[in-house]
Amino acid sequence: MARQLRQLLELLHRLLMTLNRCLNRLNRLAFALSQLLQLNRVLLFLFQHLLIHGGRLAGLLFQLSYNLFDLANLLRDIIVHVICPPKCLDIGNHG
Repeated sequence: MARQLRQLLELLHRLLMTLNRCLNRLNRLAFALSQLLQLNRVLLFLFQHLLIHGGRLAGLLFQLSYNLFDLANLLRDIIVHVICPPKCLDIGNHG
């Protein structure tokens, strides 16, 4: 009877040690998961700011492209008027 009790206690000890190792692994995995979730929150935060500021930047670049187009048209008009003054553009007056 004492031998069986001792064997049961040894078995219980091994089971408790196995449970302890499993709980330690689970604790490490839970910590790793919490770190991944925190990293995910940081990445989402950065992505939100990228979208916000990226959208603003895209709007500014779009406005800049329109301004450059207007400037190109203005420069074209200036060049046309310097090369060919308005009097030579008057087709109806062949005088």
